[in-house]
Amino acid sequence: MKNTATTSIASLNFLGDYATHTQDNQTRLALLDCAIDNLLQDDDISELDVLLLPGGSFYVDQHLGKIRAANRDMFVHTSAVCSEILEKTERLNKKFDGVHLVFGIDSRTDEFGIEQLTLAFNKEGLRGWSRKLFPTVEESAPSHGFPSITYFQDVYDPMRFISLCNGKRAILNTGYDVFTLSDVKTNNRSRLRGLRFLDAGSQTDNDERALAARQNKSELFCEWEQKLYDEAPDVSLTAIHNFDRPERSVFYQRHAIASASAALEGGLSVASSHYRNALPKNPRALTLASNKVPFDHLSQGSQRKAHCLIPEKQINKKNYTLRLFKG
Repeated sequence: MKNTATTSIASLNFLGDYATHTQDNQTRLALLDCAIDNLLQDDDISELDVLLLPGGSFYVDQHLGKIRAANRDMFVHTSAVCSEILEKTERLNKKFDGVHLVFGIDSRTDEFGIEQLTLAFNKEGLRGWSRKLFPTVEESAPSHGFPSITYFQDVYDPMRFISLCNGKRAILNTGYDVFTLSDVKTNNRSRLRGLRFLDAGSQTDNDERALAARQNKSELFCEWEQKLYDEAPDVSLTAIHNFDRPERSVFYQRHAIASASAALEGGLSVASSHYRNALPKNPRALTLASNKVPFDHLSQGSQRKAHCLIPEKQINKKNYTLRLFKG
């Protein structure tokens, strides 16, 4: 039987660009503290399942891709920034018992290139770990300097999905990955173009990774389709890195956020992002949230509508916008 419980998600959007150095972390932690104060002190907000932050909200100088589940807790507790985020998650739980704090974290190393992940914490610690599966063509290009590598084993990682306190299952998407929720419903394999370097297990050399990508891309797509079917998420949570300004998010709103809702049979789909030049102030336009989008949205192509979900509440500050959605 379908879970009909209401899900409450607060999306926190930052002014500026995503973190590229560890020095950026303290600024984001301070803004997160302020947003948590807003949530704790607002008597109108009594329920919250997720506080969602943008992609690349934090940065670490460490390769994360091959940290397996058994060692992830150790990373979290030895990472200075993750330890602080855990403390803030515990503070948030004083009012909202069982709430998840979901955030994007990036790393970059000369050997392994750029890594983009979305993590989820609750009062018990690490609960979600979702490394980007489908990089863009630009991100995986050798000319990029730090080309992104996809690890085949990430397809099977159960930590890409989390169970919310209301019993619903949520998928953690890092940026571009959200498009694949609708891709598997329409057999759109265009996202596979970005899989130039795919580590299928033993490969370590870039030439071998490229060969593995050519041989295994279709298999990866089919395995991801099966994983989505098996997990059957109700909610989509997406950590987007950035837009120049709010109006630049229209494509994402129509073809990623709304399409994810349609692919999840009308499920709640919410995203957060950085905005380089101006924060979104209009609570009725391009909210990066959709709910109850009909399935035929996926067949409408360029005629797809935005299906913006209007927030229950919006708090506008100088350096961030906080929106509360229910669905």
